[in-house]
Amino acid sequence: MTGPYHFELNANGRCGTIKCTKGNLVLELDWEMSGVPGKDILLTPMDLTHWVSGEAVAKAEQRILLEHLRTWLAAKKTRADIDRPTMEIEHSAKCAWSDCEEPSLKGFAYCGTHYDDTLLRK
Repeated sequence: MTGPYHFELNANGRCGTIKCTKGNLVLELDWEMSGVPGKDILLTPMDLTHWVSGEAVAKAEQRILLEHLRTWLAAKKTRADIDRPTMEIEHSAKCAWSDCEEPSLKGFAYCGTHYDDTLLRK
């Protein structure tokens, strides 16, 4: 499930870029090898706000792109710091995001949508 997006991982030693293309649009994300158990690469902080051309990426598309990137990494069996935590919800705790009534993810302050928003730059 990468939809209209094509991803390519480029390595240069312990770091590199992930190139995301959608038609003629290109986005490059820096990554580095992780020293953290359970993660292979680190992508945060990452910026999905603009294509290399300077054209803005709408917030809704950033969320879709993030999900496609996660799916692509999972298919490559690459664990990253952008992986979404278990979707198990904490029934006794509400999301800490202002005006959100959704239950938070177990062990986290936010619901799934707002957890993703913490990864996306404004």
